[in-house]
Amino acid sequence: AALPFSNGKSTRVAIVDEAVLNALDKGIIDFDVLLTSPAMMPKLAKYAKLLGPRGLMPNPKSGTISPNPADLVSKFTGNTLRYKTEPKSPIIHILIGKKSLTDDQLVKNIEAVRASL
Repeated sequence: AALPFSNGKSTRVAIVDEAVLNALDKGIIDFDVLLTSPAMMPKLAKYAKLLGPRGLMPNPKSGTISPNPADLVSKFTGNTLRYKTEPKSPIIHILIGKKSLTDDQLVKNIEAVRASL
């Protein structure tokens, strides 16, 4: 969902390269979204057990695999948010804004989330 106003949370985006792979070898995960190209997926496969349970493994369904992943960075930063339901119940947890936002701004963020559902 694209929010008209900031929800107060910044998203750390990383593109798979040798530095990210070296960090994953050490068990360091310093990103919220991982983007990659189809050519890098075989190298990333060995980290599936590390990234998969955290929901960080790139996949086509989430839109994190692209021939040119640098073009996707703006899609995942800024005022966009990703959400999914919990596995065993239809519950969605979403951060829609900060306390400093006005009531009108919060309402517009809520309407944007509702429209995306």
